[in-house]
Amino acid sequence: MTRALTRAQIEAYHRDGFLHLPGFFDQLEIAPIQGSLEDDPTIGGRLYYVHDGADETRGDDENS
Repeated sequence: MTRALTRAQIEAYHRDGFLHLPGFFDQLEIAPIQGSLEDDPTIGGRLYYVHDGADETRGDDENS
C-alpha cells in the first residue's frame, strides 16, 4: 500500500531529517519485526531502552 505524504510532512522531513508517523504501520506489519527483535540475543534490553539524547529516553543505565 502506498501512503502519500502531506506537504507539511515533506517540509518537516527536509527541516528535521526524519518523520515521526504514529500509526503508519499496523500491528500485523510490526509483529514479525517485533518478534525478531525480541528473539535476537544481541539486542536484549535495548529493544525497550533506546537513548537518543533526550531526557525522556533515559532509564536503562546498563545499556545507555
